[in-house]
Amino acid sequence: MPQPVLRLRTGLGGEQVHPLQLGVAAWRLSADGSYLGLPAGLAGFGLGAGVWFSAMFILASTGAAPQEQGVVSGLSSTVLQAGSAAGLAVLVAVAGRGTAGLTGEALRAATADGLRSAVLVAPAGRA
Repeated sequence: MPQPVLRLRTGLGGEQVHPLQLGVAAWRLSADGSYLGLPAGLAGFGLGAGVWFSAMFILASTGAAPQEQGVVSGLSSTVLQAGSAAGLAVLVAVAGRGTAGLTGEALRAATADGLRSAVLVAPAGRA
């Protein structure tokens, strides 16, 4: 059910839009970069997330009886929060990999590389 909604709103399926938005954000991440390069990727991610969340809640509530809509909404919100927490834990582990014992410029470069890796790994969490 949500796939036609996504295609109607974006012209693409969400499976192509989300990685594209994160790719734009990751492309701009570097140790020498500035915050000015991130808004395009982040704005695109925000718009895509709005489409995905709408579609997710439509899918979750499709077929549920009217008197069960509150329970379905609560359950889908709880699963969203738990999944987000688990995903964030994985992304923090990816981002922090290779930074132990580093200081100064080496730490700064490793942190930027780790953040870029985490942003590139993020779409895999949807699969």
